[in-house]
Amino acid sequence: AFSLVSKNGYFAKNFLIFFIRYLFGLIRKEDIYKELHAQIEKIKETDIEITHLDSHQYIHMLPGIFNIFLKLAQEFNIPFIRLPFIPLDRRFFLGKAELSRKLYQLVLNVFCLFYRPMLKRKGINFYRYSFGFLESGHLSFENLKTILASLGNGVCELVCHPAEEVGDLKSLIGYWGYHWQKELDILLSDTTRIWLENLALGRY
Repeated sequence: AFSLVSKNGYFAKNFLIFFIRYLFGLIRKEDIYKELHAQIEKIKETDIEITHLDSHQYIHMLPGIFNIFLKLAQEFNIPFIRLPFIPLDRRFFLGKAELSRKLYQLVLNVFCLFYRPMLKRKGINFYRYSFGFLESGHLSFENLKTILASLGNGVCELVCHPAEEVGDLKSLIGYWGYHWQKELDILLSDTTRIWLENLALGRY
């Protein structure tokens, strides 16, 4: 049987269920590889360019699964794999993010330190820094200014969750407590655009 799905043919309902099943060896790595391979093949049938590999809630950072991502990136000549490494600066230590989120980020940073040399050896790119995880779902214009003003050289990413709060969004994942519409409005506002133009960033 395909170990990634239940008897009814559904994937794990959330990250925690997947993680527990993976931890206890109930999910086979070969099944993960087959599923991801099939998904990439499906995308390649379209005109969509695959720029990088990533996963929901950083599942690809789990030991073993990251190796699968690395293998797929090489097979399909995908130039980037996302590494969510954030600088441990004033924002990290003095910010108002939940302690659990900060601890999760520290774990991700440790994994990133192990995976960076692996990617370098294989010639696969990764972003220098990732910003916004600590503010996930609660990005404000002030937070955005602080993040972008702290950028150094190199390619960085901004983690954000912009969306129109329509349809089933709130009924399905409203318990996250995210402010999707507010983040969308901030990112699309003239105030943000003008401020970014004055910063003279490379791409927005």
